[in-house]
Amino acid sequence: MTAKERVITTISHEEPDRVPVGEFAIDYAVIEKILGRKSYLRGKHQLIKALWEGRRDEAVDSIKRDTVDLTLELGLDMVRAPDRPAPPYDDPAEHIDGLRIPTESELEVVDYVLERLGDTHYVWTGPSTGPSGLPFHSALWVEPWLVAIAEEPERVRQERLDWAEHYGRVARYWKQKGLDGLCAGEDLGYNSGPFMSRETFRELFLPGYQAQARAVHDAGLPCMFHSCGNLTPIWSDLAETGFDAYQAIQPEEDLARLKSEVGDRISLWGGVSCHNLCLDSPAQIREETARACETCMVGGGFILGSSHSVGVATRPENLLAMIEAAEEYGRYRASSASAGNK
Repeated sequence: MTAKERVITTISHEEPDRVPVGEFAIDYAVIEKILGRKSYLRGKHQLIKALWEGRRDEAVDSIKRDTVDLTLELGLDMVRAPDRPAPPYDDPAEHIDGLRIPTESELEVVDYVLERLGDTHYVWTGPSTGPSGLPFHSALWVEPWLVAIAEEPERVRQERLDWAEHYGRVARYWKQKGLDGLCAGEDLGYNSGPFMSRETFRELFLPGYQAQARAVHDAGLPCMFHSCGNLTPIWSDLAETGFDAYQAIQPEEDLARLKSEVGDRISLWGGVSCHNLCLDSPAQIREETARACETCMVGGGFILGSSHSVGVATRPENLLAMIEAAEEYGRYRASSASAGNK
């Protein structure tokens, strides 16, 4: 199987030749250690500094090159195409049928990734074509968002319904460009549970999420969903959304129970603790990876990755151990199946 076929097979809830591996994001510090050079991909402060200093071309060239080279070096099956890696030159943006079309300079990374990996790898991005801005600009949305859930519930509900039409337009655009999927989402919880009750989720969030998934599917793409937080109380409701995969499964969530309860309705993307990737040994990571594969691969519907993303403190040898363990488990499954057929 190609990497692309492997991902498509598993989110269709069929078993691929081995568990596909993908990450929501890998931060620059880990990338630099793996590739042995400075990187602006997920560059955070150093990317912002480069843009302030007028070194956009240097940064974008790094993001293009490192997105592809990292994917190939690690043997990842999925690759996130950063659709707007840095503020563009002053080329004009078009608006067609209510959708802002990214400018030529905004599409530099997407075009580069598709040219080199589009035939072989599963290429995805977020559901936006809006103007680019500085990355990691703020986390100050959380408090007013929580207040709105309590004080303006109808607005919260309607916003998510309204986003569906936009998601459909975006999905049609990215489908035409050659991308394989979108990953929507918003952070719904913290380590102890969701920010809202199950009843509030069903009333304010579920209808909009269902509409978003339908709109993306109608455009011909799968729609994955990212959320931080322990979402155990709303697993079954999340499975009703129609989203194709749930990403950022936290260690506080019981992976075996999650697979048992909803794994036939929504694919699972995660399985290895971000915390452990920073602090454990490669041997411990191999054990954790093997358990995750053993728990979740049967019947498809499982993409191996970290429990959120690969942060700056991750030990590169642990990330490599995770990927190697997935490959080893795939070979073990294949040999076991072959022996059973004799």
